[in-house]
Amino acid sequence: MRWKGCSVMDERLQFVARRLAGEAMAELCKDFGISRKTGYKIFDRYQECSMEGRTDRSRRPYRYGHQLPFQVENFILNVKREHGSWGARKIRERLIRRFSGIKIPAKSTIHAGLMHRAIRPSRRQSRVHMEDFAQVFGLYPHDKYEEKSYANIASVLWAEAGQEATYEFVRRLVFSVLIGNADMHLKNWSLLYPDRRKPILSPAYDFVSTVPYLPHDSLALSFGGSTSLHEITRDQIRRFAETARIPAAPLWEIVTETSERTVEHWKKLEHRDALPKELGRAIEKQILKVAAATR
Repeated sequence: MRWKGCSVMDERLQFVARRLAGEAMAELCKDFGISRKTGYKIFDRYQECSMEGRTDRSRRPYRYGHQLPFQVENFILNVKREHGSWGARKIRERLIRRFSGIKIPAKSTIHAGLMHRAIRPSRRQSRVHMEDFAQVFGLYPHDKYEEKSYANIASVLWAEAGQEATYEFVRRLVFSVLIGNADMHLKNWSLLYPDRRKPILSPAYDFVSTVPYLPHDSLALSFGGSTSLHEITRDQIRRFAETARIPAAPLWEIVTETSERTVEHWKKLEHRDALPKELGRAIEKQILKVAAATR
């Protein structure tokens, strides 16, 4: 709208005053350089809102297509924080049980709300690069059990991620033997690059006890020249350190400490009784047998 000279508010006031004095709308609009549609809108606004009609109305919508009641939106976000893997369908089921007497939003509305408030990354965030150790060594997925050993992984970690990452890897490796996990292949160990430069060891992944199902199985990769799940020996740790070219002295302490803590926490595990008895006995037998060999 092409208002002249003084402020827009004053021009609108003059426009309304002259219209109230009886001047024709067409002539007024021509004089003020606006369309008749705009002129009628200004005058109608004045009649509806008196002097407040001179100001522009907010262009913000009265409501949004996916807007939810405050209590419902908070409940959805809290459920999502508690159960990060749940989608809109499961959250809607929880809503139905929680709220009665109100209209429950559709799955699409819940999903849109989550995208907007809970799981939409900020513009400053970026994806974090990750590569598993099959990729690190340039191997195809079907070679994840071949060619390399746990010492090779430790060697890369020592050089690229540092001492603490390497010692954490050893803890997890010892724990895998303790619980009888025969499937810790190259693709179950990964590097993350949070700053796009220096790698860190990724969070623990796929720690399961396979021994109850495959009692005669062996480790997925060589650990100090051995693939046995029955024991961890000092000579084995020495060979592992030599191949990885890392100090051997702290490693045996890591082995014994991890063994002791695993036994301690297994005995105090609250949900141990929820396991089928045969499965629980098999896991306990494996843990105690390997831990005894480290004393």
